[in-house]
Amino acid sequence: MTPSWRVVGLIWLAIGLADAVRYRLTLVAQDPTLDFAMALERAMPDALGWALLTPIPLFLARRYPLRKPHFTRDILLHLGAALLVSAIHVLYDVGQNMFFDAVNDRETSFRQTFGYIAPYNSHANVFVYAAIVGLWRMWDATRRLDIERSRSAVLQQNLAESRLRSLQARLRPHFLFNALHTGAGLVERDPRAARALLQRLGDLLRQSLTLDSRLEVTLKEEIEFVRAYLEVEAQRFGDRLRFRIDVASDVDGCLLPPFLLQPMVENAVKHGIEQCSQGGLVEVLAEREGSNLVLQVNDDGPGVQAPSGEGVGLSTTQARLSEMYGEAATLALIPRDPVGTSVKIVIPARSERDGELPCAS
Repeated sequence: MTPSWRVVGLIWLAIGLADAVRYRLTLVAQDPTLDFAMALERAMPDALGWALLTPIPLFLARRYPLRKPHFTRDILLHLGAALLVSAIHVLYDVGQNMFFDAVNDRETSFRQTFGYIAPYNSHANVFVYAAIVGLWRMWDATRRLDIERSRSAVLQQNLAESRLRSLQARLRPHFLFNALHTGAGLVERDPRAARALLQRLGDLLRQSLTLDSRLEVTLKEEIEFVRAYLEVEAQRFGDRLRFRIDVASDVDGCLLPPFLLQPMVENAVKHGIEQCSQGGLVEVLAEREGSNLVLQVNDDGPGVQAPSGEGVGLSTTQARLSEMYGEAATLALIPRDPVGTSVKIVIPARSERDGELPCAS
């Protein structure tokens, strides 16, 4: 995005008027006949020339923004462009000076006019080109910062809402009641199992409070929370719930929104295991495919009857992914053959260390 023609024109009009005032105030002592109209005659053509040439450095500044890894190439390109634009403006100055000399019946020649304009204006024009590029970079950086601030504000608002919904989904009263009820039933029958259940429930609550305050967590932290959740649920369901977590070693350090997997796992337990008298298997898989992190939650239950990519409980997760990653993230609800459901999430793989691949911890 670059400033519009109207903005560029108004800026150079203001510069031309300011130059005209400067000429009038500084040169009137040398030439008492110099009035403001004559000062405008000197200043405005120069400003008009730059108004016509400004789109060139603006286009090149946007196309070659002087950033790594092509910084050296961009510097050389801008230097060449600055010399070219300077030469064009010198020729323009020579032409408009010869025009006004002819209008005012002053004898001059191209060589004479070029001789006194080129030595001064050539390097001045290079500085003007550099100033245009520098000002555009400042304007573009400010604009990008404003966009990032607005996006961050939206993310924070959505994250706050997602936290509330996620807490309701994860720690709603009936889940706590079921876990505590299971623990109470185990106290006399199997005290060791009861203690283990309460310990895992405590771990779950503690991890929830730790992760809830952050915008992104590592996959390792998310998996630890999911494992604690599944172990608590395994105490409630007994042999009916089996689970398997398979995470590739090179993605432990990848970043993702907190509580991204847990709602998917809870859906797998609710719609896959709870609905089957014989129970079933919940799988949590994570691996890297190219520059993406691929997450899957599978179950072998009766499945959820919903179109691919949609489903109850997935809309909030989809909204969070869209806000955080845009079109770079996808979420799909896929029926498995012959039975079961798979939720597949694909997000860009980034690490906390450098923001890029690899994500190995």
